[in-house]
Amino acid sequence: EAGFKDVTVEPFRFTVTWPSPAVYVEWAKDVLINMADLIAEHAADRSEQVYAAIAGALADHVRADGRVTFDNTALMAAARRAA
Repeated sequence: EAGFKDVTVEPFRFTVTWPSPAVYVEWAKDVLINMADLIAEHAADRSEQVYAAIAGALADHVRADGRVTFDNTALMAAARRAA
């Protein structure tokens, strides 16, 4: 409908790994800016509890060696603009 042709969409699977839940939480504090801002705004006095809860919620993603892994799928799209 947008005027593209030869549209293809392919899944791209990848895994992201952090050395530990603590490292994931530090990454989240630095990278997930909206999350950090929301916690600072709404739970500043309980931020350590919130971050501990986030680390605890990672349990299903922690491997035997302590690493945190997430399997992901991104959709890669390509198309040509119609002449």
